[in-house]
Amino acid sequence: MKDKFKKYKNQLIVENHQLISFSPVFAKKISKTRLDAMRGDGEQNEENIFFPGCSLMSLGYDAVIELYDILLKMDPQMGISGFCCGKPSKHIWEGKKLSKRTEKIKKNHKAKIYTACPNCFKTLGDGGMDVVSIWPLIDEYFPQNKKNIYAGDHMMIHDPCTARHNVLDHEAVRSIMNKLGINVLEFENNKKNTLCCGKMNMTMALNPEKGMRILEKRVSQCTSPKVVSYCASCVHSFGMGGCQGMYVSELFLKKKKKPSWANRIRFVMKLPHIQD
Repeated sequence: MKDKFKKYKNQLIVENHQLISFSPVFAKKISKTRLDAMRGDGEQNEENIFFPGCSLMSLGYDAVIELYDILLKMDPQMGISGFCCGKPSKHIWEGKKLSKRTEKIKKNHKAKIYTACPNCFKTLGDGGMDVVSIWPLIDEYFPQNKKNIYAGDHMMIHDPCTARHNVLDHEAVRSIMNKLGINVLEFENNKKNTLCCGKMNMTMALNPEKGMRILEKRVSQCTSPKVVSYCASCVHSFGMGGCQGMYVSELFLKKKKKPSWANRIRFVMKLPHIQD
């Protein structure tokens, strides 16, 4: 009975996360063109959208906008979204609420979606949306004023488990780190053979003890305390494991923030031109 209550309590925590994430506070699409996004024939001009994902937004405005500004070099009219992909809903209540939330995302994101998050990439793709990972583009449009700012530094690269088959992401993030001047250190298990950070399928939230065991196994492979990842959830995990977890855009900024709901709120409130 105690275990059942604990499981139910953890499910409620995740469901509250989803209720807040899909509330009007966060479920917003920010347009670059506002009212002039209407064509002469009365049809809405659907823009390509940058979809940071809730974990990245929790790192703060600067960590998101650093990437968004690079993407605007490719598409100056790209919008930006404050939505969650709904992945946590897949792993609670047997996913009964996921389809409803997926439809809400589809309704608000009819053009191509560019995402920074491997979890969002898979979840949105599985939901039938046109989704692209941004990391090859960040590598292509790498800001030259950031070149070699870490010359001589050594850092590990952790490939998220949801990106095991994202070969282009593997190479792009390593290229970005090399351009930053970082000597990239590899885990014993990397790329398609990478190990989980403990958060796969909401394990750290639904079964924290199991999540920590998985994390400890991964941390045991570290040969440096500095661990870079292109999944903000993984970055948080490595911080929990006693490492200095860093997200790619935090490398550009040379600063980091502790992830929080307050950062997500400030991110959404700071962005102009919000439309439902």
